[in-house]
Amino acid sequence: MKILIVGAGLSSSVIAHELAKQDCINSIDIIDSRDHIAGNLFDYIDENGVNVHKYGPHIWHTNSEKIHKYMSNFTNWVEYKHKVKELLNNGEYVTIPANKETKEKLDSLGLDVIETLFRPYSEKMWGIPLEELNPDIIKRVPIRDDLNDLYFQKDKFQGFPDKGYTNMIENMLKNDKISIKLNTKFSSDMNNIDKYDHIFNAMSIDEYFKYSEGILPYRSLKFHVM
Repeated sequence: MKILIVGAGLSSSVIAHELAKQDCINSIDIIDSRDHIAGNLFDYIDENGVNVHKYGPHIWHTNSEKIHKYMSNFTNWVEYKHKVKELLNNGEYVTIPANKETKEKLDSLGLDVIETLFRPYSEKMWGIPLEELNPDIIKRVPIRDDLNDLYFQKDKFQGFPDKGYTNMIENMLKNDKISIKLNTKFSSDMNNIDKYDHIFNAMSIDEYFKYSEGILPYRSLKFHVM
């Protein structure tokens, strides 16, 4: 069998790595429209020796020992516990997501948790009034009733790949069956059964359907490198 995988991010790389171990698979072509592998996880060492996450910081965190053990086949880890503080107008800091201490501090100042912490960030991030957001989005960052100040409170495994995410993905894709073509966009003729027996496609779904139902309202960020 000959396989095509569209996209060279994490999920695609896991698929490629697992398929390459199967005797029935002869070759796997991975294409990506960007000029690098690793998708949004892509990182690199700059001229100052600093590891830069090009598309914003990505923190490895999971509570699954099975998943962490699997990923540890491709990297060692630097332990890191993520903590976030928000600066209030009076110069004091409070923990995000809000915990018991945060709520008590805001109550003492006569401030509302939703209006102070949730509304400004959520409306800036999603570009719509808070009332129009799906409630499940707000529930992703619950208000806690304890004093735990970790952002990923329940995840046992937290940190970064010791040599970066790009290196981790490179290790996943080290197999003679796998070939990678960058700066290569998916085209409909690749669906030809004579070319590939199966295609795993991780491209944007609205682009795949040629925007027949319009453009999906993806939200993103602008990064300024100082």
